[in-house]
Amino acid sequence: MSRIAIASNSDWYLYNFRASTIRSLIEQGFEVVAIVPKGTHSDQLSELGANVVHVPLKAAGRNPLEDLRYLNAFRNVLRDKNIKALLCFTPKANIFGGLAARSLHIPYINNIAGLGNQFEKPGMITRVVNFLYQVSQPSAFHIFFQNEQDQATFLTRGYASEHNSSRLMGSGVDLSRFHMAPLPDRPPFRFLFMGRMLVEKGIPELIDVARRLRARHGDKVEFQMLGYLDWDNPSAISSQQMDDWVSEGIVTYCGTTDDVRPFITNAHAVVLPTYYGEGVPKSLIEALAIGRPVITTDHPGCRDVVSDDNGILIPARDTDALEAACEAMMASSEADWQDMSNRSRRLAENVFSDTANIEAYLSVIRRALDEK
Repeated sequence: MSRIAIASNSDWYLYNFRASTIRSLIEQGFEVVAIVPKGTHSDQLSELGANVVHVPLKAAGRNPLEDLRYLNAFRNVLRDKNIKALLCFTPKANIFGGLAARSLHIPYINNIAGLGNQFEKPGMITRVVNFLYQVSQPSAFHIFFQNEQDQATFLTRGYASEHNSSRLMGSGVDLSRFHMAPLPDRPPFRFLFMGRMLVEKGIPELIDVARRLRARHGDKVEFQMLGYLDWDNPSAISSQQMDDWVSEGIVTYCGTTDDVRPFITNAHAVVLPTYYGEGVPKSLIEALAIGRPVITTDHPGCRDVVSDDNGILIPARDTDALEAACEAMMASSEADWQDMSNRSRRLAENVFSDTANIEAYLSVIRRALDEK
């Protein structure tokens, strides 16, 4: 039985986004080692059948000594567990896991699910990030990308090549768990934001629009926000700021959850006005699967989830366009709204099922093991 490692910046991420991948690897006869920092979901990963090993990591930390400790710990796990191939998600796992695997001649397979908010910013940190990608990625056995722009960037800079890279349509969604759900009654018309509470996710623009629409329509419109606050990121929205918005009556904060389905089912549309370096946002794919129209930006990865009139694309950082899109969604007829819902579900079925992703991972892992 070959022992495969799967790594990311948190056990929460692996459990919520990659549980199907872990189950499929185990069903195919692989022994799976999950390499993650200690968090809140290690027990759930163990219940899936993974052997969980903790390593020290701060996902947004900028201390090089901490990164070196992470690299060394990662290398020790790969060596001591006799890992035969490594599948990485999230930036630091891609970079430092890749370096650790390369030092031990272990094939590693990386996933670039967006480049975040630091990749193109001027300054020393950006130069360091680009250097780390430059030294860690070219030796990868394979690199999966979620949008064409990120892949083109890596090809142009020499971080990847045509022969060792390909594209997946996002993280995929488990259509056996995410079912089409009837649209709720209205009013109120309920917009849902799901994701990390970061400025670059378009939250300031969304708050401005919520303030305007609540003033205009009162209780006939609601804005719900679901996701982590106080993220380990300089752009994170604080708990105090969210409390202020809730007290003002602009939004309802729904906290965090391991199951977003009830929140999507209760919403009339999902909105993500992001200008963050996204891959293909998981929240939007999940919204499609449940049959919800979406409003998002004409931004790499995001534009892929709006097709055939199942939602509205707007320019990034354009508050007026976001307001107009929300008003248009609220004004849609029942028939048009149902049509958008049906089209969202069809797009999820035709493009974003996680089955194709898992098959791609399995194919590349088998090839890596055969060529080792």
